[in-house]
Amino acid sequence: MTRQATTIFDLLDNFFGSEQYPIAKPLNNRQIRELREHILNFHNSFKPFLNDDYKTRLFLGSFLSSPPFTTESSPYISSALLCSDSIILFDPLHYWFCEEQYKRTRLLSAPTGWKNMDNSSKDYGRPNYNKTKQYLAWTFPWLYSLRSLVETGKIVLIPAEQIVFSNSGKFTAISKEVQNITKPVEKLADIFLPKEVTVDDNCKGLFVFAGGSKKTQIRKSIVRGIEQFAKDVTIANATNSIYTAPFRWEQYLGNASFNEYAAIKNHARIVEGIRNLRLPILANLSPHVLNEIHQDSGFSEFRKGLQEAIQQIDVEIGSEEFVIRTRQIEQEILIPKVEALHEEVKSSKFKKLTNAFQEGVMTFTQTFGGNLASGVDMKSNIPASAISGGVSVLMELVSQRNTSSDKRIWTKLLPEKAELPIYGSSLTLKESPENINGWNIPQKPSMTVTVTSGIFKIPWEAQP
Repeated sequence: MTRQATTIFDLLDNFFGSEQYPIAKPLNNRQIRELREHILNFHNSFKPFLNDDYKTRLFLGSFLSSPPFTTESSPYISSALLCSDSIILFDPLHYWFCEEQYKRTRLLSAPTGWKNMDNSSKDYGRPNYNKTKQYLAWTFPWLYSLRSLVETGKIVLIPAEQIVFSNSGKFTAISKEVQNITKPVEKLADIFLPKEVTVDDNCKGLFVFAGGSKKTQIRKSIVRGIEQFAKDVTIANATNSIYTAPFRWEQYLGNASFNEYAAIKNHARIVEGIRNLRLPILANLSPHVLNEIHQDSGFSEFRKGLQEAIQQIDVEIGSEEFVIRTRQIEQEILIPKVEALHEEVKSSKFKKLTNAFQEGVMTFTQTFGGNLASGVDMKSNIPASAISGGVSVLMELVSQRNTSSDKRIWTKLLPEKAELPIYGSSLTLKESPENINGWNIPQKPSMTVTVTSGIFKIPWEAQP
């Protein structure tokens, strides 16, 4: 087993004096404060990932990468692990204890962290030790269940809020650029239901509307969704990861922001190919099994095939040669590996190894970013008015991916039928009734409010 030099588990082992997951109940207030200080100090040394051995690192966005999550119950996470060298997840301990979470705009539905955030309480802003012990008692078991994947580098735990806060300027600039590209943003309500718009780490939709000012209220909600997308892109960029859009909302924004924008306005060669590969969706895979599959299976061959495909696409987008070459790569390199992968999943040996069942297929659409055209200076090829309008941040992201061994900027990972259970465990998700039919806000002001449809990750304290 290849082990990373230092992980959060080294800190926890030293602090608790054992490699077994600790029991939170006996912790006193002083020990909780000390644990928090150690965790924050550990992550203060976080630096952006360089181009290391993990050529294909995926980030599936905050909704799937923040607590609560489990690899066993999330087909998205399992499938991403099988199609990449590593994935990004939020460190749940830093996520709970960090100060940065209180320094940005928070929705009422946002996780509270370790402080009391009840405005009516005399203890507002003070540590809530009892709630923290409850959170640790729930967190430690599933965090330690991922230990083998973290220590082999297949899961990388990051201080997400710290990254976003330290890149707040870039985060704001990306949000503004995407709003400019998609304007008028309120028109996106004609394409997406409220419950499709991801607005926070734990929430999609669930907008509260009063009567009147329909356009203004819709615009505010859509902008919140764009800000969440910008946050995810910021995290992916800071961790040298490929942003992997799991939902239709993020896929639309990714396409609008990077494919058309970068290819046309930045004169970068964005190569979109390898369309609609149908991969098996697998759930109930333990960390031990995921490690085994990574080391010796058809999935390993598939990942090698992706790398080979990426390296061989080096022709002009839109040209006849491009069409021929991408079709050839699909037929000769990837399709055979995907077919072999499906046969492996159907085999009795694989079923016995994994004790898993196939829940359908995942469409894995690749979006590649190729090298810049020879002799092309992107800045000199963009009108000065465009630069003054703030397009430089997305241009920078395109340029940075061109220095990576895996030049993809973003990719899609989606089920054939995107139904609620595919998001994750039924214990961690609930769908609200749709009180508003789409975005049909009452025209006249009133003293009552209505709530749109939405999907909410049930807080840990509300789980059975």
